[in-house]
Amino acid sequence: SGGTLYNRICVAVRRLASRGITPATTNVTFAIVWAQGESDTGTTSLAYQAALDRIQARAVECGFSGRFFVNVETWLCAGGVNATNATIQGAQAAVVDGVKFWAGFDADTLTAAGGNRQADCGGVAGTHFNDTGIAAFANGIANAMHASGAPF
Repeated sequence: SGGTLYNRICVAVRRLASRGITPATTNVTFAIVWAQGESDTGTTSLAYQAALDRIQARAVECGFSGRFFVNVETWLCAGGVNATNATIQGAQAAVVDGVKFWAGFDADTLTAAGGNRQADCGGVAGTHFNDTGIAAFANGIANAMHASGAPF
């Protein structure tokens, strides 16, 4: 809370409402797809979960009504080495309850060896998705949303 980006969800909800788009609008479904975790080295599982709870609560305070999908996303290349973060992966999986948080896509399955990452780590495939990876990522998110049930 209080960070530079803390109020962005509120701004987005207000902008949509100013255009007549709210969760009550016919044929409209709101969703948040949380795709963050790569830079959380050193963050504890409890701290990550508490921060995500605060973000979700703030979104609801601002008028968000919909599903909050949490991806498993920790893949990071540092010093020429690709690694995932088991602590944050566990935190991301642990918050999923089908009430406040729904399971997103396991983006850590999109590996450099699988041809899904840009050469952004000392000339080798690293953290960021290439075109193949982003297409697979989008497909994975769509599948996770559909798996969560109606209205998706």
